[in-house]
Amino acid sequence: MQDVQWFKDVFGGSILFDSSQNGYYHWSVQSRADILNMLAYFNTHTSRSHKSQRIYMIKVYYALFDLKAYKPDKIHYQAWLNFDE
Repeated sequence: MQDVQWFKDVFGGSILFDSSQNGYYHWSVQSRADILNMLAYFNTHTSRSHKSQRIYMIKVYYALFDLKAYKPDKIHYQAWLNFDE
């Protein structure tokens, strides 16, 4: 558990125990506040991962989500489809 406790202390979220595969602890962030907290960390501590581009798309996701752009009848639906690609 101490391996993932650091992530919880820095980013928030929760730690769950998964009893499959001889048991292990799993750290998870799900709330918007925790995700934005994690994004703020990566804005000051640059990620060198090949997935870092996805991290920086979080703000775009929330902006489109707040506009309900995922609904086909909304004016921003095309922007949602472009984001989804």
